[in-house]
Amino acid sequence: MKNNLLSKILGFIFTSAISFILVFTLFSRNQVIAKEDEQLISINYETVYVNNKKLPSNITKTIKEGNDGLALVNDETKDVIVEMNPEIIERGTGEQGIYYGYLTGYGADCEGCTGVYYCKTREGKWLNIYRDGIYYEDIEYGSVRVLAAAVVQFPCGTIMTVEDHKHEKFTGIVLDTGSAMRASYRRGKVHIDVAHELETSAGIGTYTDFSGTVKFEVQRWGW
Repeated sequence: MKNNLLSKILGFIFTSAISFILVFTLFSRNQVIAKEDEQLISINYETVYVNNKKLPSNITKTIKEGNDGLALVNDETKDVIVEMNPEIIERGTGEQGIYYGYLTGYGADCEGCTGVYYCKTREGKWLNIYRDGIYYEDIEYGSVRVLAAAVVQFPCGTIMTVEDHKHEKFTGIVLDTGSAMRASYRRGKVHIDVAHELETSAGIGTYTDFSGTVKFEVQRWGW
């Protein structure tokens, strides 16, 4: 009985000692301990602003998160232990792009349509609505809906959000155009057409809204 109790006590002491050694080792590897004549200071990260004319002036984007640095200093030296990395923020200097206007839907087989989008991609490729679909994979915004617009107002590659009264807010990209959009532009109106596979596609009619209250907010001007 006594031997069992003694064994348990010795086992507990041994386990505790090993645990202490492990904790001390981890602490030593991950902590910087200043000497008596040194002081551990934090180096606050800086914020660097980069102007981007492709972004509307009401938009800023964090390109890179910043992190503070650490340094050991005394009267003579300053040894950087952890490098400071600046925060990089992209600041829009382009036209502020919030508009209200008309929304419709169109199919690849609409009158006068060929199925080939008007705009080339960033890589200079022509896309076909029958072959490539009604979504585009943008390197910045991911999968976005193809839109037709007056490209003199919204250049090819323009990214915008669309808020109407029947669908959830969605993001689209201008890759196409049409006579109705250009005519609206000449009258001082904004008209956006949402791509569908066919004129008979389910739900295409739900995109028709001539109230003039559909909100379009540009996130990027062109490519």
